Amino acid sequence: MSDNIEPKESCGCSEAEGIDTELNKKLLRAFLKNNDSVEAALHEDLGHIPDFTTFSWKHMKTVHEVADNLVNEHGDDVDKIIDKLSALKNVYPNSAYADYLSRISFYKHPETKNLVCPPIHEVLPESCFSLEQLRESDVECDSLERKAQKESIPSATILASPQSLNIESKLDWWREDIQLSEHHANWHAYYPFTKKLDTEKVRRGELFAYMHEQMLARYDFERFAVGLPPVKPYGPGVFWDKSLPEGYNINLHRFSARPGHMSIPDRILFLGQPYVMKDMELHKERLLDAIARMKFLDPSGERVPVTMDGLGCTVESDGNSVNPGYYGNLHNMGHVVIAMMNDPDGRYVIHKGPMYQQYTAARDPVFFRWHKFIDSLFEECRLQMKPRDPIDLNIQLAYTSLKVKNVSIMTDPVSDLNIEKDCLYTKMTKQTFTVYWANGTTPADEHDDKPYEKRYINYPTLEHCPFDYQFTIELKRVIYDSSASIPSEKPEEFDIITYKLMFRVFMAPETGVTDLNQRRRHFIELDSFVQEVKWDLPNLGGTQKFEITRKSKDSTVAMQPIPDIKNINDGNLGNSKSFCGCGWPLNLLIPRGTPTGMKADLFVLVTDWEKDAYDKDAEFTGGAAYCGKSGKPYPDKKPMGYPFDRNFKFHKRDFSTLQDVVGVITNSATIPVTIKFLGQEVEK
Repeated sequence: MSDNIEPKESCGCSEAEGIDTELNKKLLRAFLKNNDSVEAALHEDLGHIPDFTTFSWKHMKTVHEVADNLVNEHGDDVDKIIDKLSALKNVYPNSAYADYLSRISFYKHPETKNLVCPPIHEVLPESCFSLEQLRESDVECDSLERKAQKESIPSATILASPQSLNIESKLDWWREDIQLSEHHANWHAYYPFTKKLDTEKVRRGELFAYMHEQMLARYDFERFAVGLPPVKPYGPGVFWDKSLPEGYNINLHRFSARPGHMSIPDRILFLGQPYVMKDMELHKERLLDAIARMKFLDPSGERVPVTMDGLGCTVESDGNSVNPGYYGNLHNMGHVVIAMMNDPDGRYVIHKGPMYQQYTAARDPVFFRWHKFIDSLFEECRLQMKPRDPIDLNIQLAYTSLKVKNVSIMTDPVSDLNIEKDCLYTKMTKQTFTVYWANGTTPADEHDDKPYEKRYINYPTLEHCPFDYQFTIELKRVIYDSSASIPSEKPEEFDIITYKLMFRVFMAPETGVTDLNQRRRHFIELDSFVQEVKWDLPNLGGTQKFEITRKSKDSTVAMQPIPDIKNINDGNLGNSKSFCGCGWPLNLLIPRGTPTGMKADLFVLVTDWEKDAYDKDAEFTGGAAYCGKSGKPYPDKKPMGYPFDRNFKFHKRDFSTLQDVVGVITNSATIPVTIKFLGQEVEK
């Protein structure tokens, strides 16, 4: 056993610096069934959990212990680790356990933690595509060139759904987006709930709350676009005793369908242990009591302050839960209970529903109802916080006042399209996904000697036309203020002042509701980026305007492109510094909108990054807004979602709208925008 290898707990997106491309190619063997002459018995000490789920404390504890032991025992021999994981993959090619074990083992090892793991859809295609799609897909041959081009889908073929009697199927295309599933699974892989983290810096619990809150806000945005109401909560004490109207057929191998109007059972039998629904009710009430008091009860009986981060950790019941024995495992067990609704004690040996796995959960409409319930706990905490006075949002720069003079959006030119200012455009396309399918449909087939088949699947995907934000800010010289903290010198003593500014960009749909405190939860974050501005005082006098352009594809909310297996094999890893696969799908950055144009409000707030940042010189890139940075503090000291993380304090009765707030905050602006959907969706 190596003495100098310590498994590293992953927490946020890794930065890919100095990647060993040859070692990265070897790593792929752990993710693809192959005919390598690896000794089959190599995998035996790794074990296997056939019904593995990341929502089980027992399963997660086991898989992380196996990964730690593997890294410790063979820390100085990465090839041995790859051989053992490859042997496991050959025996269990469609195993969620084998795939998750490989990913976390590589994340934990210092030589492989920054290497690129292939996208889940390529190596576990049965968890992303139906057997019909896989069987009817194109098999690689000499006449078929691999391509990732996107083509318009004829309107008659878009979203043909067997669930057309269910109004929720209007958004099947969104919930079943491949990149959305990748994002949710990868976020939880990088923030496993079993380990205790330096949460004051990483802010894992707060990030758990904010990331899922943003998923809900984006889902509601899409619901408004197709004429559906906001999603309703579903959990203990909130419609939990009523039948669930939403059914769902995921149509994936090894997952079961759920008919509509099923009810939550009184108890389930999970991993041989009974779990009673009354326990979930009790844990919810204890959490609400803690929020009302703004004090948790810790295991010693002492009261400790409630924070958004501590609440997130306790609701999910991760390694930083304040008191898991008292507050339970509410979030994770909710996933399990819903997944087992159609066979609560396992007597019929029915596969679990999609809520059982991270990479399938968000496909099910009930995922959003469950998380709306979870978010209601966080919202109770937000309502307990001191309301934010809009005046406090005004920026305070040394020697300078800042005003946002103008904001506009300009979409890149598109053939046969008359581009309008401040208009965003979306369309349905089809994307060609490459998969490597070990195409056994029974355990006997899976254990044969046939390697994977490389196949191509055309899959409907929403895209937006690329666009630029254009911001105009004005800096104005003000009288020297001796209390200003930056820069430390007086302006007479230097020629140039450099400011680092954070641009926080949000958007919310127009729904007829104007009160900002009622709209607050509808704002989706589009981007947060740092812009350096240099002001040459002697040459430019007392006032200067700066024009700043920002491309939509560079959003720090969005997932950076993940190199696929072909690119990994070719050593073509691009220029991205983050390959974790965490971050909102870039193709879903802009909501679908409507053919006639959906109205929304774009909002930007400019703040002082010198004061906001944990490390003002660190880069804020690569999906950091939703995912943080590996092994480092969350880059932004402001509350996540700032300034919409809590209610606003309004001093006058007729002062309550977004426009009212912007009117008293010079470093902010809002403009109306229109989102036009260029495709023609089939009637449901």
